[in-house]
Amino acid sequence: MLRQLCIIVIVLFAGLTQNVSGQVFKRPLQNVQRVVVTFRYEVQNGERTSNSCVVQQEIKDSLNRLHTVLFWNCQTQKVDSCVWHAFEGRKIVYTQTFRDGKMCLQQNYTYNADSTLVSEHIVRIAPGDTTLYATLHYKRSGNKLRVDAFDAFGKRVWCTQSKLNQQGIETSRKTKVKNGFAPLDSIVERRCWPTYDSLNRLTHERIEQKHINGHRAVQRIAYSYNAKGQLIQRTLCDAHGHTVHYERMEYSQHGALKSISKYNSDGVLIDFHFKRYEFYPTTNRQQRIIEHM
Repeated sequence: MLRQLCIIVIVLFAGLTQNVSGQVFKRPLQNVQRVVVTFRYEVQNGERTSNSCVVQQEIKDSLNRLHTVLFWNCQTQKVDSCVWHAFEGRKIVYTQTFRDGKMCLQQNYTYNADSTLVSEHIVRIAPGDTTLYATLHYKRSGNKLRVDAFDAFGKRVWCTQSKLNQQGIETSRKTKVKNGFAPLDSIVERRCWPTYDSLNRLTHERIEQKHINGHRAVQRIAYSYNAKGQLIQRTLCDAHGHTVHYERMEYSQHGALKSISKYNSDGVLIDFHFKRYEFYPTTNRQQRIIEHM
């Protein structure tokens, strides 16, 4: 039953149409070769039960490009939202976000000759209304990144300046906003203090963030690895270092992430996710091979 459900959803989203800027958009048939299905198991009194539901599907093509992500409602077992990427080579040229079967957001990307992102157009879509929210221009200089955002009239509505460390982690961000605009993630200030071990693996982070509504959050995250270098535990702590919850990861013999178990500060299991990896060798998707579970 689940196999049929997955195939039906893939076909439905392949032919999805949407009115954008007065034009009918028809998505081309997708190349589907690999699907990662994430299940969520019901947990009662700290124990995992046999009851499960699909919460996410990640769909990749024959070039291993992730072009579609489906987010399922565990109660209704219907797709609540979907993110779809269109590629040219390895570059994402635009991303469309759907909720309740309707497109609500489109992001178009442009790159320079060395494939560095230089601009992004954000379009918000509502019934009867398609609006250019902002056009973002990216400028990099060494470890610094500046993003200038302009509205439909060419007026600057926010400016973000960030710094990145050698590992690519954003260690600082400050955004100046005006005219009621804000970045999609609503973060206007961010500081991060990462720590690495002798193998250059991230072991700790302290993160401070401020959102457009004034809310501030401080958290600490600790990471642990096994002998193969795989992340096996992620612990989230509050500003005072007290554990909020932690997650433990297990991997298949092929090295793929198999499950994530989430525990509260008392070590009681509160959530469990399991992943299944599917391979479709033919274009009609009639044959399915479970690569590993």
